[in-house]
Amino acid sequence: MIGQTILHYQIEEKIGSGGMGEVYKARDLKLDRPVVLKFPHVDMLQAPQIQQRLIREAKTSGSLNHPNIVTIYEINEWKNRLFICMEYVEGQTLAQICKARAIPLQEALDIATQITSAVNAAHKKGILHRDIKSSNIMLTADGLVKVLDFGLAKFVDATVLTKHGDIMGTPAYMAPEIMQGVEQDQRSDIFAIGVVLYELLSGRLPFSGSNLSALMYAMLHDQPLSFREIGKQVPDELEALIMRALAKKPENRYQRVEQMLQDIESIQYGQPISAPGETKTIGVVSEEAPRESLELPTVPSPGPVDLDKLSQRLRSAKRPEGENPYLNRVMIRNPEDFYGRKSEVQRIYARIAAASRPQSISVVGDRRIGKSSLLHFLYHPQNRRKYLANSETYVFAFIDFQEEPISSLQEFFGAIYNALSQEYLGAFNIPARPDYRGFRSLVRSFDAHGIRMIVLFDEFELVTSNPRYDPEFFAFFRSMANKYNIAYVATTAKELQSLCHSKEIATSPFFNIFSNLNLTTFKLEEARELICAPSDAAGHPLEPYVEDILNLAGLFPFYLQMACSVFFELAKNGVPRDAAMLREAKRQFLEEAGVHFKNTWEKFAPAEQNVIKNIITGKKLREADSYLVNKLLKESYVVEKNGQFAVFSPAFSDFLREEMGGESFWKKLRFKQ
Repeated sequence: MIGQTILHYQIEEKIGSGGMGEVYKARDLKLDRPVVLKFPHVDMLQAPQIQQRLIREAKTSGSLNHPNIVTIYEINEWKNRLFICMEYVEGQTLAQICKARAIPLQEALDIATQITSAVNAAHKKGILHRDIKSSNIMLTADGLVKVLDFGLAKFVDATVLTKHGDIMGTPAYMAPEIMQGVEQDQRSDIFAIGVVLYELLSGRLPFSGSNLSALMYAMLHDQPLSFREIGKQVPDELEALIMRALAKKPENRYQRVEQMLQDIESIQYGQPISAPGETKTIGVVSEEAPRESLELPTVPSPGPVDLDKLSQRLRSAKRPEGENPYLNRVMIRNPEDFYGRKSEVQRIYARIAAASRPQSISVVGDRRIGKSSLLHFLYHPQNRRKYLANSETYVFAFIDFQEEPISSLQEFFGAIYNALSQEYLGAFNIPARPDYRGFRSLVRSFDAHGIRMIVLFDEFELVTSNPRYDPEFFAFFRSMANKYNIAYVATTAKELQSLCHSKEIATSPFFNIFSNLNLTTFKLEEARELICAPSDAAGHPLEPYVEDILNLAGLFPFYLQMACSVFFELAKNGVPRDAAMLREAKRQFLEEAGVHFKNTWEKFAPAEQNVIKNIITGKKLREADSYLVNKLLKESYVVEKNGQFAVFSPAFSDFLREEMGGESFWKKLRFKQ
């Protein structure tokens, strides 16, 4: 098949052949990228169950979205042959690496963390891998792990495609219960991970035999040699973790991969691992603390926050009667001035109040969309009372990274401590040191007293993009959220992983603890509320000007504030609504909004600018531009009205025509294209 073109894939080389089929490297001619194509063996094509397995593999892997799991692009058919197209990973398998060199301890721990994180993500969706082995795990040059070949995976609650007793997988990595014909579960994958970790650290498999029967006997009856017996120096706690994973009886292993992952992370921080049956561990040794001293300092809990006193402290001065309520251009601190976002507020508080433990969430949105104002609304005590049952069992810390630049780890923890001190109105003098160990002791104290800590991070990309914050930092905060009642609400301009200073950070399991909430424009009813409610309260209703304001501002809150401010002053001064008044309102609006319109325009890519130009001039859009139109629709810069596309604001169209060079502007744009 080498050299053939299959649909839009050109076969370049054969990578290998396995029990499920043949694997080829190919070039996607449409997207000009390397891919992997997997075909079932020709002599198996007549067996319906093979094709069922192939389809199942695509559906199973395609449902997983994790940086350490290979991506499935599509399943397709060519000349009555099904095949799967998947991500091509440039690197070596762990099997190849183990044969070529010894793997240092810290590298092995990092690899182990990524493997268990990937399998944990699959298990949480009810998916078993069923064939974990070192040759199914790739390592790229920059240290990224990719778990391959979910070809033997199945949904745990789905119909089994194999007959009871069939052995599927690779014998040397196979849990004893599989050899005995017992249906496997998550603990069978845990055994296979244990085999891989033993191989990583020793360069050999834990069980061996001169033939299959001898191998199976060893796996059923023999114990692996200790690392000391084979001349390898491995920390006792790590050896205990691996031996626990390799236990003959499933009930003696880790019961969930998540437990195993937490213990691997604990070892990275010098923390004792949990004993069988335990799920929670304590203690972190910071860089400053002696490694042999694992006892954490005791930090007394200050008890619940006095929300009444905190509300009094945060109370804003009452606005003078008749004053323009739309003058604010910075974050909104007074909850009475906060409009819209009801569904977003409810969703965030619901995650904070999750039954098991608080859940972290990332609020993603453009500049000036209202992210900081939303965080302040969430922080305010009166809203905690409204939305959170048992609101006294929560403590909030608000960190604004633009307002409070932070240049060191000590300053980072110091900022959190300072925010907590403000939460307690200065009545809580935190005795913990501003380091990993001190912060863990503080969180553990809150946790022991049934108090949930919620940390609000504004402009969190200033952390993820800062090289001072290394993988250890992100692993620590992930570990905290997994073990204790602490969660993070972070605002960013784009998805967190796209704003990291290195690929190693971008692929950190830290980001798996977040769910994303995209903050876009107001809904129409929210915009109407912002236009009408404050102006009614101030005595100069803007209800007659709703459509005029929307024509200027669209549904963007920032522009709505500007347009409302202009119309409020005109209405307050008794200017009648006529053509002259509307022209003056537009002039004043563009006087303030023009610079922001210009910045908005310049942030668009040239291809996006061309689409907007064609929409404004009424030209027919190309089919090839549909993905750009969808992107602009999602971001609300383009709207659909009566089956036609338009930009979000007629004033924005006019600004581009009138304020940026008229026809010469469009000629310049065409020249750029």
